[in-house]
Amino acid sequence: MTPAFAFPIPTDPATAAWAAPVFALMALTTVAVLVWQAVRYFRDDRAGRDERDEFDGPDARGGSDDAS
Repeated sequence: MTPAFAFPIPTDPATAAWAAPVFALMALTTVAVLVWQAVRYFRDDRAGRDERDEFDGPDARGGSDDAS
């Protein structure tokens, strides 16, 4: 491993060789989970908003839309 990418703590060369791919895999997994959760959030929000819009209106509340 090059000195620029070396660990600041002493490790054996075998650890340094497999640690970089493991950290890259962890980072990729983290990004994938964040994207997955964001997609789920926005899909659920859009579906919930459509369901709420169906029930908005004077019939759902039993009155008119006028504030008076």
